[in-house]
Amino acid sequence: MALAMPSASGNGHDLKTQARVIFIGSLGNLVAGYHCDTDAAFARYFAQAFSPGSNPVAQPIHVASLFACGFIARLIGGWLLG
Repeated sequence: MALAMPSASGNGHDLKTQARVIFIGSLGNLVAGYHCDTDAAFARYFAQAFSPGSNPVAQPIHVASLFACGFIARLIGGWLLG
């Protein structure tokens, strides 16, 4: 199955469809960025609430490693699912 590329003569997607696709893609990035920012803002509280033990050095490292695992899983999921 060949992919149809828009031609210079205007037989491709119309401007309204392109704007809609750009808007939806930007909205997804906005939500992902907001999620990352809120996780970073509340990491201190997550560390105290969810990390085992009372070591104040190990708690942020534990939370940062969990965020890193989530980041890597998101990249792998995007690669696998497209």
